[in-house]
Amino acid sequence: AYVHHLFRAKELLGFRLATIHNLRFILRLMEEMRQAILEGRFKQYRAEFH
Repeated sequence: AYVHHLFRAKELLGFRLATIHNLRFILRLMEEMRQAILEGRFKQYRAEFH
C-alpha cells in the first residue's frame, strides 16, 4: 500500500523501490536460467516458468 501511495504521489522513492525490485527479479531469473543451462535442464525450467 505504501509503494502504491508513492507511485500515486509521484514520489521518486516509489520508482527507486520498483527499480530495485525489478533488478533483483531479473538477476534471480538469470541466475536460475544459468544454473538450469549448466545442469542441462533448461527445457524443463522453461516449461515450469510459464
